[in-house]
Amino acid sequence: IISFVVLLILLLIIGVLLRYTSLPERWSYLYILGALCISCFLAGLMVGSIMERGGILFGALAATIFLLIVITISVLITGIQSDQGLFKIRFISCIIAGSIGGMTGVNMKK
Repeated sequence: IISFVVLLILLLIIGVLLRYTSLPERWSYLYILGALCISCFLAGLMVGSIMERGGILFGALAATIFLLIVITISVLITGIQSDQGLFKIRFISCIIAGSIGGMTGVNMKK
């Protein structure tokens, strides 16, 4: 839930910046991808700190599940379905961010 809240806050910030600054709109997909990567990192961080081992695997799994949920919600809201869904090459960076978050979560001191 924390990752979803962070994602929504980041998307709101991106929307405000696109609307009221001279931030180029042609790169908006990169801004959204960055927000997804940060949220996946947080999801991996939380799962890694809970599991306390296997941070790479559990972080990647948490990021994948998070992406599936976000894609499902976006399809339900917009009604537009992507042909490739989760298999787009750009989502690999989000899964890597989740893995790094999982490794970081495992190595954090409580």
